[in-house]
Amino acid sequence: GSAYAYAGGITAYNAHTISNSCNKGNVSAKATSSSCDADTCVAYIGGIAGDNKGTISNCYNTGNILATAASPVDNHLLIHHHAYAHAGGIAGHNYEGTIANCYNTGAVSATATSYYAGAFAGGIAGTNTEYAIIKNSYYLNTISVGVGEGTDTAKQCTEAQMRTKSTFAGFDFNKIWDINADSEYKYPVIHIYKTTTTKATTTKNGSIVKKCAVCGKVTSTTIKYAKTFALSATGYTYNGKVKAPTVTVKDSAGKTLVKNTDYTVTYASGRINVGSYAVTVKGIGKYTFTKTLTFKINHIQASNCSM
Repeated sequence: GSAYAYAGGITAYNAHTISNSCNKGNVSAKATSSSCDADTCVAYIGGIAGDNKGTISNCYNTGNILATAASPVDNHLLIHHHAYAHAGGIAGHNYEGTIANCYNTGAVSATATSYYAGAFAGGIAGTNTEYAIIKNSYYLNTISVGVGEGTDTAKQCTEAQMRTKSTFAGFDFNKIWDINADSEYKYPVIHIYKTTTTKATTTKNGSIVKKCAVCGKVTSTTIKYAKTFALSATGYTYNGKVKAPTVTVKDSAGKTLVKNTDYTVTYASGRINVGSYAVTVKGIGKYTFTKTLTFKINHIQASNCSM
């Protein structure tokens, strides 16, 4: 039999996608057997995920990671036991998964005791299997390697490098990451934005304001008000067919708004016989307004005839 221990700061096992997340707590677990019931003990411990078969992106860990595996060195049945400990700042075991745009500053260690034992510790991953990918990932040089076993493409950095934006190739410091030299924590942090939207009308601009709960950074985007409303035709001659003129809406900067994204169009019923008909345009999404346009269906003009 076997005994397994999985633990991660975000999840023990990941087969999907983890992004824009961080762990600041210590993570440890132990796979052990004191009898011959389990001849193999394996521990997968990571700052974000214990075992990763999915994608981990734009994440970081500052907590200390410890993986321990212990199985009897021998017993009266002469079974040769195995114990393997995998500890990583991001993932203990990166099994055909992807780790991208991540970093770790926490301490990482692994211990294994048994007849056959293996302890694998890395700043990013304890083990990185053949088809697994690690890219644009960084770890503090208090750890000797980025990967305990397997291909190591992680970059070891000094404390000064970890405080510099230019170190982190692949990191989006406009939308996702930031470094604030004036804050107590001087390494990259992930923006967690609260978004407040004020919708535009036909007379006033709206806005989208995002404020980061981590660093306080504020970004604001103006939504130009809806200025012009036009029908492709406002007059038709009766021909027994339904009329449905197209609507064009432009904002105050002359940009054409998008139907069913920025506004909806509702036509009055009928629209075949002679008469006046309403077209109602309502703002949706970033806009709030109701505008009514009209068009006419006119009589067929009689021709002047002479004998």
